[in-house]
Amino acid sequence: MLILVVSCKKERVVEHQSVAGFQLKTKPAVVLNTDTIYFSYTADDKEPEEYAIIKLVEQKFTKDSLSNSKFRIEFIQKKQKVFSDLITIKGIEKGSEWYGMYEMDSVYSPFKRLSFGYPACGYSQDNFLYYIEGSASSKIHTWLSVGDGGWFNDVDFFPISKTKFACRTASFWPEETETENLETDEEFGMLEFSDSIVFSFTKNQWNKSFKTPKGKVYRKTRMSYDSMIN
Repeated sequence: MLILVVSCKKERVVEHQSVAGFQLKTKPAVVLNTDTIYFSYTADDKEPEEYAIIKLVEQKFTKDSLSNSKFRIEFIQKKQKVFSDLITIKGIEKGSEWYGMYEMDSVYSPFKRLSFGYPACGYSQDNFLYYIEGSASSKIHTWLSVGDGGWFNDVDFFPISKTKFACRTASFWPEETETENLETDEEFGMLEFSDSIVFSFTKNQWNKSFKTPKGKVYRKTRMSYDSMIN
């Protein structure tokens, strides 16, 4: 089971719009910041042919010093943009960062996971799963995760076939037990599973089907902290 534990780690774009046969130029959108996320690295230190460019295009601060921001994500393959997505993330801590990885295969996968959050234990991360494969490219799942030492809440993915995969939410947190009732000095927690989903690829797009009630725990197991992390 994959466990994600968060380690205690200007350009202008002109968009065009066509209306009734006429091309209208909209006001240039200022890019406030740009990040480049690589999913793998080549042995000869050459720039990988596949990566994501993430552009901060709007940022508004709240009274509590957090921010609500819009990002444009562009996936690049062989120097060509193959997919673009505009997302909004709210309640951002100052110093939050983007990072990415392949899902369901560590060498190469059309499934790309992008995560954003403050790089320290105990801070929640916004996660986005994309399928990048030509005209079928799309965003197919979003979720929140958090890690604090060996304690965590995240989503596990399981490949079934080339056109089907599944996922489930897994969490492991300390059990709520009074100190005087502890049987031993060993720390115990409750491993819980919820939101079992199957994704199927039909008619050039991914469709999801919940196999368990959304948001409801369908299995839980009491286990020691040491047995979970070892």
